[in-house]
Amino acid sequence: MGRHKGSIAWNKGIPFSEEAKHNMSLAHKGQHSSSKTEFRKGMIPWNKGLTKDTDSRVAKSAITNSKSQTGKIRSEAQKAKIKKWCLEHIEILSRAGKAALMKNWEKPTQIEIKLSELLEEILPNNYKYIGDGQVWIARGNPDFININGKKKLIEVFHPYFKIKNHGSVEEYKRIRYAKFAPYGFTTLFISGEELKDKDNLVKKILEFNGK
Repeated sequence: MGRHKGSIAWNKGIPFSEEAKHNMSLAHKGQHSSSKTEFRKGMIPWNKGLTKDTDSRVAKSAITNSKSQTGKIRSEAQKAKIKKWCLEHIEILSRAGKAALMKNWEKPTQIEIKLSELLEEILPNNYKYIGDGQVWIARGNPDFININGKKKLIEVFHPYFKIKNHGSVEEYKRIRYAKFAPYGFTTLFISGEELKDKDNLVKKILEFNGK
């Protein structure tokens, strides 16, 4: 017997048991509420070409999806899978970065050459220059990497360019450190000015490498 418009359903306010919910779920599995709303092959999604910056509906959906993930605890298997993906991503970026950028990559700067010579003098066969695009981590190309099992990076820079691009040397260091840290790397930053004081710089490098 059908229910007339305006009438109250007999089960209004009565909660369904878990078994009833499960049975209803199985009964509706594979069914579509309307042929008019069913997405079929060849149809164009309503949000194709839209972004959260250009369409309020897409922006609202992005916020909703983000909130739905907040507070979720990943299992150890999920964490392991994410870690594996990160390592594979680094390797892929390394190969792709080298192939795509080595052709037009700049030669080592003078301060990179000087630091490379110093590293080989005080820590032979410990650090390798990779600032020519050989290795990419999170879309960042470090200058030097430890090749003896320590997850350590060294960046050498001219303060002028970092202040020009980032507003300050401190902000440049913060951004760069945060880029590599999620992958387990610690980074030592060396200013070109520090190369003029060899004794203090050697102490700084040895202390960093020994940690």
